[in-house]
Amino acid sequence: MTSKAHCLGGSLSTTQPLELARLEPLDGIGFRADIIHFLQPTVHRCTRRICLSLLLNTVHFMQQMKLILTIMTILPFTATSADDASTLLLTQFDDLPGDLRWNVVNDNVMGGRSRGGYTIQDGILRFTGATNTRGGGFSSLRTSRAQLPFTSDTDGIAMRMKGDFRTYIFRVETRDGYTYWADVPTRSNWQSVAIPFENFTLRWRGYQRRGPALKPENIDSLGLMIYDKRDGPFRLEVDWISTWQR
Repeated sequence: MTSKAHCLGGSLSTTQPLELARLEPLDGIGFRADIIHFLQPTVHRCTRRICLSLLLNTVHFMQQMKLILTIMTILPFTATSADDASTLLLTQFDDLPGDLRWNVVNDNVMGGRSRGGYTIQDGILRFTGATNTRGGGFSSLRTSRAQLPFTSDTDGIAMRMKGDFRTYIFRVETRDGYTYWADVPTRSNWQSVAIPFENFTLRWRGYQRRGPALKPENIDSLGLMIYDKRDGPFRLEVDWISTWQR
């Protein structure tokens, strides 16, 4: 499993992931050798007991520091925001049991000629292919239906991604049979973005329809889609997806 640490702020359009310092593990013998070497000039001025006490205190201090750094590294995995425990990670593409399962749906279901698929490597989902507008002109990924941690108080969806300057669609389905889309412009560098639920519009076979507003507590499937009426190759990379609170 690839370790990743993220911190989501209240506004994610320009927020960068928090980079935490990492220390290499200290070898017990090597560490003590370094401390003893450091103490050599003063050994003749202190008793054996004082030197031993200083050594043990130093070792204890380093052990405490290692524990603190370990906690700093682990905490972002259990809560994607330090000040908002209601923001929940949906997937970080670690392929562990319980992670979301993705399925490919391209326009060949209606006789189209677009190509598309995905790979997951080192904790990154890569959605790639080529669209062809002489047909449906779309490629998409959709998760299998699952129990997702959205509530009526959830404000939107957040994700860390980079693309190719094409506009993608984030797609959600609800257990009562409705589908909603929101446009997601992309850049070529990594960015963390928030998509408020009010940006989603009701769709049926690609057409916008009038109907009920999206109820986030009913969402049971997520999707990524390209359908920008352009021909050519596309590439979208996604690091993680989470719920979002203002």
